Amino acid sequence: MKNKIPVKTELIAIDKDQVLTEAMVLMEKKNISHLLVRDEGEIVGIITERDIADKFANFRDLKTERKLKSEQFHVSSAMNKNLKTIPFDAKITDAAKLMIENGISSLPVVENNKITGIVTKTDLIKEVNQSGKEVAGFYSKVPVTITLGSSIVSARKVMLNHGIHRILVTDEKGEKLLGILSERAVASALRDFRSALDKYKHADVRKLKVDDYMKRDPITINPDVTVSEAAEIMCEKSISGLPVVDDVPGILTKTDIVRGISEGKVP
Repeated sequence: MKNKIPVKTELIAIDKDQVLTEAMVLMEKKNISHLLVRDEGEIVGIITERDIADKFANFRDLKTERKLKSEQFHVSSAMNKNLKTIPFDAKITDAAKLMIENGISSLPVVENNKITGIVTKTDLIKEVNQSGKEVAGFYSKVPVTITLGSSIVSARKVMLNHGIHRILVTDEKGEKLLGILSERAVASALRDFRSALDKYKHADVRKLKVDDYMKRDPITINPDVTVSEAAEIMCEKSISGLPVVDDVPGILTKTDIVRGISEGKVP
């Protein structure tokens, strides 16, 4: 693994006055989970899929008679102005520690007091291509699950309560893995609901079900798979979590690998 952080110099940004649906389209087009936010050409913040889901799922608004529609939400209303940055010459372990400590997935890179690039969890896990460590020592062995037929709203609440970005979907008995629901899928579902308000005044958010938005038959791994093999799958398939199939089931995420890097357990 390299010592210096791998920096991407392409800065993908959106104007603070654009609407959240436009931010989602850009994220989906670029296959990323964050966007830098600009105001008159200057970077003033960052917005993530979680920020968008949080905004669309504003329960105080959803309980009102006159619910806000998707085009009424602007990037400025959901962005995070408290940017965490990292120097261009920092070490990979420094970036990993900052991400874990602050619960974030990306860090703008600063050189000469100017943001010149960005480093993400994906960039970090790409650097573990020589790790022979098995994922058995890194994955979460008590996965958070939800059953098929549950509402998107309830899934979102579970994610928030547990501080996670994806959730496994099982059958009613909780025995069979049927799919995985990501934060991006939740944001897409809530966007669809807000769009429905353009046509149906009394659209009911509770009718949004995980069945319609989850990724069915997700890719799974065994606990004896190496960290480098798991990271390669994640990067090739553009996914952030891999269910682990074993007597002790669980899930391995990019965060788990980055935490291993931060603690010096993943060489």
